[in-house]
Amino acid sequence: MPISKERFEVIGTERVSPETNAEQITAFLLENDELAFRISEIAEQTGIKHGSTGPTLKRLEDDGVVIHRDKYWTISDNYAASREAMNHTATAAAEYDDGDSFDTAGWAAASADEDAQEFQNNT
Repeated sequence: MPISKERFEVIGTERVSPETNAEQITAFLLENDELAFRISEIAEQTGIKHGSTGPTLKRLEDDGVVIHRDKYWTISDNYAASREAMNHTATAAAEYDDGDSFDTAGWAAASADEDAQEFQNNT
């Protein structure tokens, strides 16, 4: 399945790569950000094998994307907030750039702010 050039440009710079189990899990947890789930529930809802879901969640936890307590997993508030901020920025930029999408990579490269590159890596 092809991906957009915009997606292609950020491959390797994202914490969650496109077309992966991690992306599916992250999308599911973002859609249900007010809930926490057991691994078996995440596997069932995403269609990912149970044996792959646990290790993927652990990698996502190591990257700060998800958190867990006891047997329950949920999206990290920090990750959800950074995604929301990026979406808001892109929407605002499109309104002021005649509908062009916001060039986050260009902004991060041109910025003298040390946090700009970290923001780019977190989106």
